[in-house]
Amino acid sequence: MDALREVKERLSIFKNLYDSIRLVNPINDSIINHECENLSVKSGFCYDIWKRNERCENCISRVAYDKEETAVKIEYSEGKIILVIASPLIIKNNKYVIEMIKDVSQNGRISNMDTNYEESVLGFLNVIKERTVKDELTDVYNKAYINERLPKDLRISVNENLSTSVVMIDLDYFKNINDTYGHVIGDKVLRDFAAIVKNYTRSDSMDWIGRYGGEEFILVLNNADEDIAQNIAERIRKRINDNIFKYDDVEIRITCSLGIYSSNGKDINMDDAVEKADKNLYKAKASGRNKIVN
Repeated sequence: MDALREVKERLSIFKNLYDSIRLVNPINDSIINHECENLSVKSGFCYDIWKRNERCENCISRVAYDKEETAVKIEYSEGKIILVIASPLIIKNNKYVIEMIKDVSQNGRISNMDTNYEESVLGFLNVIKERTVKDELTDVYNKAYINERLPKDLRISVNENLSTSVVMIDLDYFKNINDTYGHVIGDKVLRDFAAIVKNYTRSDSMDWIGRYGGEEFILVLNNADEDIAQNIAERIRKRINDNIFKYDDVEIRITCSLGIYSSNGKDINMDDAVEKADKNLYKAKASGRNKIVN
């Protein structure tokens, strides 16, 4: 069966279940016209439906694309609660995402709502959004959020001729903690470590921290050149070096190594920025750990 015909048939199955079904490419935020004989890009961006001028902070289509699994979110728009389901689809060796959108408000609209009720709905939805972008263990941002936010920050730094600094942080010899004290204690160390690093961010709108994987974290400092990043990194390194992690009768000391890359207004993509910071991190570890390399 022709690939495009198969796509149309797949989508038609759901046409009575959802208000809107569309094919998108979350890499460039485009909407794909799947009704024509050949796939083509429609005008506008996928986030236009929410009447925004920028990509959604919690873009689940990007999550579905990256993880190659179905993702779900709830949006609040113009008095309506909207359910969005995103699922990856391969067409002619190219990956896209099907978005199925449904208004799940009672009778299609929340009517006669007072301010407190609307605030309650927005608060509830914000909690759900936070859960989709936060690492469950450490309560810092997860890989999906990193992939979504960092490219945006790097673009802004170029447009405004500012510097974004990427700091990769790794706990030294962390495996020894898991082997000696068990994973329960290891998880507590990770959680407390993340909380310490979080204290050195200047504000949520300017700096943020994410768990890149395992015991490796990424700290993104916007409008921060190499000197600012070095200063913040040194304060973190010293704080971790001096800290005693206490859990009942267990006392643990640990150090961390840090690698810094500062864009200094240069146009660089996320993968390259992370790679450069990561290389500096491994230089720090190779030269004895508990060090910073930039």
